[in-house]
Amino acid sequence: MKKIKLNAIDTRYKTMDKKIRPVVELLRRNMVNTFTSCDGGKGHSFERSIIRIYPFDDSNVDLEVAFIAFVLIREGYYDFNIKIEKTRLYSARREQLSFTNCSWKGVVSYCCFIEIMWVDKIRRDSK
Repeated sequence: MKKIKLNAIDTRYKTMDKKIRPVVELLRRNMVNTFTSCDGGKGHSFERSIIRIYPFDDSNVDLEVAFIAFVLIREGYYDFNIKIEKTRLYSARREQLSFTNCSWKGVVSYCCFIEIMWVDKIRRDSK
């Protein structure tokens, strides 16, 4: 029988930017669905440290933002802004799979994500 590696979940964080990694791990341990993160600065995708999150339920985004703020403040993080971003997604869907008769339908849907951005750099009170 093959042994299961208990810390297998930690391996996915190895390629993540080092400064943002503990924050993402904290959020994921608290069931927050992160989908992108960056330390920010020169040579990075974003100017500042950032984490983006898909909310579990678009109808309770404000409650989820309050929970995220609570988790971060409880762990000593500060100087961050949380923004709710709503975007439109356009996609084309094939209605019928047939070589002779194929119709396409344009679909507009809305997507919501939560963005945490630090004002300057990731700051945390020492415990």
